[in-house]
Amino acid sequence: MQADHEQPGAAAPSPVAERHLEAVRAIEDEGGAYAPGLPQQLLGLGLAYQQEGRHAEAVETLNRAAHISRVNEGLYNAGDIPILEHLIESYAALGDWEQVDNRYQQVFAIHHRNYGERDARLLPALQKLSSWHLRAYIDGMGGEPLNHLLTARNLFDASAQLIQDNYGPADARMAKTLRQRALVDYYLASYAPPPEAGLSFGTESMEPPATPIYVVNSFVSGRDALRRVVELRQQDGASTGLERSQALAELADWHQLFSRRQTALRIYQEAWTLGAQAGETSPRILASVFGQPLALPVLPAELDAAAPARRQAPPG
Repeated sequence: MQADHEQPGAAAPSPVAERHLEAVRAIEDEGGAYAPGLPQQLLGLGLAYQQEGRHAEAVETLNRAAHISRVNEGLYNAGDIPILEHLIESYAALGDWEQVDNRYQQVFAIHHRNYGERDARLLPALQKLSSWHLRAYIDGMGGEPLNHLLTARNLFDASAQLIQDNYGPADARMAKTLRQRALVDYYLASYAPPPEAGLSFGTESMEPPATPIYVVNSFVSGRDALRRVVELRQQDGASTGLERSQALAELADWHQLFSRRQTALRIYQEAWTLGAQAGETSPRILASVFGQPLALPVLPAELDAAAPARRQAPPG
């Protein structure tokens, strides 16, 4: 039976979408609703809908592509990963963060099943999933906020361990992971748990709650991660003067965030001196690191690259 891919009242599909629709119909007529050639054409159709901003139709189409692929190739088929990643984009555009989370979990499960825990090919999925949980906390994308933070922390730790095991402790990729791990520590330190259930207005609990260990350790943990980034930049002969100066400035930012102003000032001075001694690149380095005030904490650029930011409020 041929499926109807157009919703009543929907705008006419673009020429690109129409070509994919025709190909889907032809494959269905010849091979049925689960023909092996369907997922690729449905993926193309879903991407065409995405480019037109028709994300609800993209989600419906891409979900069908993923379903057919799983029926034909199995639950943990690596060929599903591009479909799932595009589903993440459309669900994010629709503000359906629960489904975004589900699809990230599926991508990670496929990588984990195919590559195991110690294979370097697991790294992209680990980093995307950890960045998603951090982004979900920052932008309030549903779910339990503290769970997002603790999950992100554990996943960044797993990424760092995987990098070390496969590439060594001085690998340049370690710095990106440690910078985001430190950001998690900052948010853990500043996390305010919701009020206890059952307490009425104006009442107080008999005893103040114990400070969780992850809060107690967060300053030292984040500081040590950023110190390690400074060491990595200094040891890496391919790192730039800008990267080395920026690493020191971020370590100073960390102390500033925790009101350790004297230490922060000393490290800022080190970062300035390092930039000033960089020869003809000094003006560019100093302008980039110190040229304008920034609200702290500064979000690493790789976080935006790895996880979708909030585009609109969730429906409802």
